[in-house]
Amino acid sequence: MKKLVFFVLFFFSLGVRANPINIDGVESYLGKIDSVAMGFFAHAAVGLPSDTTCKGKRMIVLLKSNANFDYIYSTLLAAVASKSDVHLYRVAAGSVTFGGTEYCAINEAAFGRFPSWPVGS
Repeated sequence: MKKLVFFVLFFFSLGVRANPINIDGVESYLGKIDSVAMGFFAHAAVGLPSDTTCKGKRMIVLLKSNANFDYIYSTLLAAVASKSDVHLYRVAAGSVTFGGTEYCAINEAAFGRFPSWPVGS
């Protein structure tokens, strides 16, 4: 019985979500990001958790042409390094197409929850 209780508690502690999250059409995303990569079609790409997608992709793009690229990029790196939540505002409002594939584009970002930005739809 103790083994069963341990197994159940261990499984639920993993944080596995039963339903995938699709952030298309929502005002903003608040949660973890898995990675940040430079050089994605000369821009930065952000890896979303395995159960989170935007326009069907597990990555979103921070365009080099964003006026706040350096600040947002630094915020994203800090969030990955500290395993903290990041708040991406209006992430599905913009998009970019590379090689015939459409990706969501990051417009604004905050380290943790930013109070004046809504969460969800």
